[in-house]
Amino acid sequence: MLKESDETGIKKRIAFSKDNMVNTREKGSDKGMKLLIIHLSDMHFGNGENYGNNNVNSIVNALNTSIYSIQHILIIISGDLTFSGKPQQCIEVAKFLDFLSKAIIQRYEIRDIRFVMVPGNHDVDYDIGLGDGGRDWLEKVENENLFETELPHEIEKLAAFYDLAVRFRCFRNKNLLNKKIIEYGAYRICINLINTAVFSSLDEDMSYHYLRESDVDRLGEQDDCDYVFSVMHHPHSWFNWRVTNKLETVLFEKSDLIFMGHKHYETTRIITDSKNSVHILSGGMLSNQGNWDKSVFHVGILDLLTRNFLTKKYQWEKAEAVYLEKDVHNNKLSKDRYNPIGISVQTEYLNSINQDGFMITNSFLNYFVFPLLEEQKDEKKDGCTNDIDNMEDFLAKLASFKKSLYQVLMIQGKPCYQRLFFANCQ
Repeated sequence: MLKESDETGIKKRIAFSKDNMVNTREKGSDKGMKLLIIHLSDMHFGNGENYGNNNVNSIVNALNTSIYSIQHILIIISGDLTFSGKPQQCIEVAKFLDFLSKAIIQRYEIRDIRFVMVPGNHDVDYDIGLGDGGRDWLEKVENENLFETELPHEIEKLAAFYDLAVRFRCFRNKNLLNKKIIEYGAYRICINLINTAVFSSLDEDMSYHYLRESDVDRLGEQDDCDYVFSVMHHPHSWFNWRVTNKLETVLFEKSDLIFMGHKHYETTRIITDSKNSVHILSGGMLSNQGNWDKSVFHVGILDLLTRNFLTKKYQWEKAEAVYLEKDVHNNKLSKDRYNPIGISVQTEYLNSINQDGFMITNSFLNYFVFPLLEEQKDEKKDGCTNDIDNMEDFLAKLASFKKSLYQVLMIQGKPCYQRLFFANCQ
């Protein structure tokens, strides 16, 4: 049972019990679970010496301000891991990633570190087959619609990348789309790994990239996931006209986060409309054949319960030999992706929720004090009670119950509490 205090800001002890609360999935044990996302892109590992201990240690040191209360780390690499797609270059990438993960474990004692990756145009070995046919060849493929005919040869040029990816449990079937499901406690994250490297060139290749329409349809399948991440090297606008519009629609409507590379400059954008909202993170260049002078990488901290998402950019400062933290953004991921038929609460209504009915101030939140809630447990078992005095803990408790019915039994203060509860559930 839940009772509510009055609106005057005086906290009262209110009781509620497990029998009357609800959710379809148990997530109470995952309260406060945070995922640290390290976004690397455009590594361009070549044939020579690509990194030293100081490069790895500098990345690990930069994580120091982000690692607090983290249990899980996901490292996302959005293409161009190598400079020219050679097997030895991929071996060097694997050594670097192993070194990085071991250094993080040793420094912070976090052992759940996972990797996902996609190829870029530099991961294509143009010494295989016909090589880089350039823009003229791509135009011929486009005009005559030879994509499926030429696709096996394009896949062959990515042989070294696929061998590397399989080691990290990605692209095991050498498909253009690899959908991975990663579970963190009760939370499921679907990760769409999109191969944009086929039909690419070191020449200008915009508007020639290829993805099957059936793969675009698969991108829209959410697989009962709490979050959907999409990872690709080239932006959707690089794809051919047959698929680009549909791809944009599916990516923007079905993804919570999109990670990209290729452009060598870093941006964070939020695309919103009346039905959905997606965060797009474009990575900078981590290195260039051993040159780290302009190195950039990103870090994101995702609270899996509250959907709060904090992003930071780390840029190498050569003079001080350290990564400097820049461009910190704190946002909340929209829940509209769960809304398959496009019904959403009107913005005007959401804005009106916080209005003060007594005209004392602009928002009732300026004087509203969350009531002190008391969980009443089964007296036959332990008879203990737990107190909750904030909305975040209350939502976590709600999510821990398999079944529940939300009831407010005290009239005083009910409208304020219900408005606050409704706004936090959007």
